[in-house]
Amino acid sequence: MRRSVLYLVWPLFSLLPVLAFTKPAHTLLPGMLQGQTFLFTVDGSSAPDNPNAGVSYLMHFTKHGYVYQVVGSDKIIKGHFHYHVHQDILGAVGVITATELFDGKPSSYQMVLVPRDKATGMYLYKQIKGAIKPDVRMNSAHYTRIIF
Repeated sequence: MRRSVLYLVWPLFSLLPVLAFTKPAHTLLPGMLQGQTFLFTVDGSSAPDNPNAGVSYLMHFTKHGYVYQVVGSDKIIKGHFHYHVHQDILGAVGVITATELFDGKPSSYQMVLVPRDKATGMYLYKQIKGAIKPDVRMNSAHYTRIIF
């Protein structure tokens, strides 16, 4: 019996040196977005399900919502969001659930932030309803936190 427990527990002990020098992912994500500014850049090639490929957005979060601008454009979009950090055994991700009016049409989407470090990472974007078709679409992108 003791021997079988040792065989089950020993692999966990081998992770201790790695875990001792690994920063928890939740410390890489902001606890709240108020006052934060991000540069988001959409990955991939332009396609019907990824019409914004290569586009960059500068997005600033306030207490009551967010404002973003497509880089190189005068268009400014405002919306509302909810943010939380989800932590589990594999690490942490930040989840932004947002709604906005884009060209006067309602859009709803989620962004799941996966940090690389305190300033950069990637995110998965899933539009649930949108002004830019198709209504339901998903893509990946990268982000950089702009720290003033």
